[in-house]
Amino acid sequence: MTFTVTLNEPDSRNVTVSYATSDGTASAGSDYTAIKNAGLTFASGETEKEIRVSITDDAVDEDNETFTVTLGSPTNAALGTAAATG
Repeated sequence: MTFTVTLNEPDSRNVTVSYATSDGTASAGSDYTAIKNAGLTFASGETEKEIRVSITDDAVDEDNETFTVTLGSPTNAALGTAAATG
């Protein structure tokens, strides 16, 4: 599953942000691969980056499940929407 992180406008400085996943109704390890303490760096002028979370394919018939990606600790930027559910 891919989450797109965007800056409202390009910056002349590098912008960094940390991110991590957390369980909703989906469970890390059995439904998706958890991400902890990862980071994105936007180079000067960049406005878009992707976070990719691996989903575990299994033969179990289940309802749709969810997890959340949360951003934190921005450098040279302020957070708007800091979380997204997939």
